[in-house]
Amino acid sequence: LFNNAIGIEKVFSQRKARPYFFADLSYRLLNTELAYSGYSDFMPYYYSGKADYTKHSVGASIGFGIKYYPMEHVFINIETAFGVTRDIFDGSINPRYRTIINPVRALTFGINF
Repeated sequence: LFNNAIGIEKVFSQRKARPYFFADLSYRLLNTELAYSGYSDFMPYYYSGKADYTKHSVGASIGFGIKYYPMEHVFINIETAFGVTRDIFDGSINPRYRTIINPVRALTFGINF
């Protein structure tokens, strides 16, 4: 699994509560070996095997969040996001589009050094 994203973030305040807006572009590569097995009711036979599976996806997301600093170097962060991804190659003829709504994309406790 390889997942990479690049984006921008705009912070609107430098107080204890810091709201921000962000936009990201992402690329994801999933390369794995799948094991499968099954049984058919139509024709009674059992099958199993392994297959290499590679999938490339691109996506974009936008969202907003708030970082709260109760102390100078300690923060709590929560963010929400809306995104769209598209499989650009997964071995199939019809790649999938997915719309993703994350009410809580991240809930983070952090310390800045």
